Parts: sequence; C-alpha cells; structure tokens
Amino acid sequence: MSISANRKIFRSVLIVLFLAIVGLTGACSKQKIQNVQDEAEANRIVDILSESGIQATKREAGEGETRYFEVEVDGGDEIRSAAIQVINDHCLAQSPPEKPEGSGVVTSSQVEKEREARRRKLSIESQLRDIPGTTCVKVNFVMPEDSSIAIDRYPSTASALVTYKSPTFPISKDRVAEMVAKGVPALKAENVQVELIQKPVRPLPDYKAGYNFARVAIISLLGFLTVLLTISIVFVLQKRRDPAPVKNLDRDNSEETPLLQSEDLVDRIKVV
Repeated sequence: MSISANRKIFRSVLIVLFLAIVGLTGACSKQKIQNVQDEAEANRIVDILSESGIQATKREAGEGETRYFEVEVDGGDEIRSAAIQVINDHCLAQSPPEKPEGSGVVTSSQVEKEREARRRKLSIESQLRDIPGTTCVKVNFVMPEDSSIAIDRYPSTASALVTYKSPTFPISKDRVAEMVAKGVPALKAENVQVELIQKPVRPLPDYKAGYNFARVAIISLLGFLTVLLTISIVFVLQKRRDPAPVKNLDRDNSEETPLLQSEDLVDRIKVV
C-alpha cells in the first residue's frame, strides 16, 4: 500500500472520529428550556424536574433590573421535550405579570402599588405550590381601595384556582381561602373564591432508553475508531521506518559476466 493511500485512510479515520465526538458532545450538552426572573421560581423548576428524574441546573444572567435565570437540562432533544412537558403540566411556564411602567429610585405611588401587588401574588402562589400534590396555581385579587380618596370603598376580593395530581387534596377550600386572605390587606376569607381541580399529570415518554442507547452506541464507536486510528498510525510509522529494498549486486554481476565473456570471444575470432 502506498504512502498516499495510507494518508487517505488516516485522514478518513480522523474525520469519522471528529464527527463521533461532535455527536457525543451534542448528546451530553446542556439545553436551555426556560427563563424566569424570580430565583425562587427557578429553584422550584429545578426541584420539580429533579423529582421527575431530569437533571437540571439554573444559571444567572443579566444585571440589575434585567437580571434573570436560565434553567438548563443535561441531554439531547428527548430530555428537553420531557422537561418542557413537566414544566407545562405544573404550570411553570407562565409569563410573569406585566411590569408597571417606570424605573429608577423615584416612582409614582401607583407604580409602587402595582409592584407590591405583584410581589404578593407571587408569594401567595408560591405558598400554595408548597402543598403536596399541587401542580398549578392561579391567584387573582383586588387590592383594597385607598380610604383617603374613596368614601365608599369596595371590599377586597380574590380567587384561587388550584390543580393537583394526587387522588385527594390534603387541605380544604376554607384553608386555602385563609392562606390567600392572609396575603392581601383587608381581605376576608369569605371573599375568596377557591376552586380545586384534580388532574393527573401526563406520563413522560421513555426518553432514558433512547438516550442511554445513543450514549452507549457513540462511546462504542469512539472506542472502535480509537483502536483503528492507533493501528493506522502504527502501520504508517512502520512503513516509514522500513528501508528501501537493496538490489542483489552479486547476482547482477554474475549475470553480466557471461555476457562480457561471450563478447570477448567474438572479438578474438574476428582478429584471427
């Protein structure tokens, strides 16, 4: 086999090995699935994914008011799809409440009230999510009207929609109403409407089997290509070290001697 042919084989092995490494890196890389502004919400997503057997991490990005948290999972597209399904079933992909306009240190009283209402809403929903079996929580409420600008104030009201996956919910509607009422000023439990809905989560696809098979296949291919690459390198080096074949000069001389003798004999005959 010529040196050029060996180089072609060596180059082909390197290309296949590189593609296999790229495939393995893609199968084991991190996939971004969700961006949230609240760190507690990011921690909750990571915990729920971990309960479902999906390894997830959070990463902080941005600064100041633009700070947010990225939630990432380890794996390929199958694991990413399973993680998105878990997030949707637990209503963790909801868009955050729209921020009121205004920024800086000095803000209007209306903007500050809206921000306070948003913080209370997130706090109440977070407490209700801590109840075992809870998957989705949606809380809406009306803050009490300021008595200094209104003669007949309308009362505070609220509603809470709680979806749970367990066969039964561990607490009653009255208890949920009390938890919501404690989070809103001047809100009474009798003015809180509560709905409890039992809804099992969807079963996750068998993503682990395909993911593990892909990992084993790629690792096996890498091992085979590594052995093939090693053999090719040894073969090329051996070919370079072998000296070029040396001609048998004695044999060549022995073949040329009779020819010289015959030519000398012809010359003598001519002289005679």
